[in-house]
Amino acid sequence: MNKRLEYSLVKGITEFIEQDTEEARQQATRPIEVIEGPLMDGMNVVGDLFGEGKMFLPQVVKSARVMKQAVAYLEPFIEASKEQGKTNGKMVIATVKGDVHDIGKNIVGVVLQCNNYEIVDLGVMVPAEKIL
Repeated sequence: MNKRLEYSLVKGITEFIEQDTEEARQQATRPIEVIEGPLMDGMNVVGDLFGEGKMFLPQVVKSARVMKQAVAYLEPFIEASKEQGKTNGKMVIATVKGDVHDIGKNIVGVVLQCNNYEIVDLGVMVPAEKIL
């Protein structure tokens, strides 16, 4: 199953991503482990292939869409597993103006939420002045 997730990420295939993500979630102790484990492993392969010139930007964008779909599938399970009433603080996240890519921001937001931080997501293309 981990190899199937990796394959889907590398090839940009969404057809079975939710089923494979669910199978990984069922095998994990906590839903966040699916993101930190097989999904990040797959994205690391994507990064390595891109760095070696064996993968190009359009393919990386397809991989990011697959990752985003898997993370979106896991979010309700992650939310349900959080400790109620306890917060470690509030974090503001955004993608600065000029950068439309939000996959990294979204992953960081999910990981922080799993660790009981309240997240204020300002979105993408946010002027630096608004962030500060």
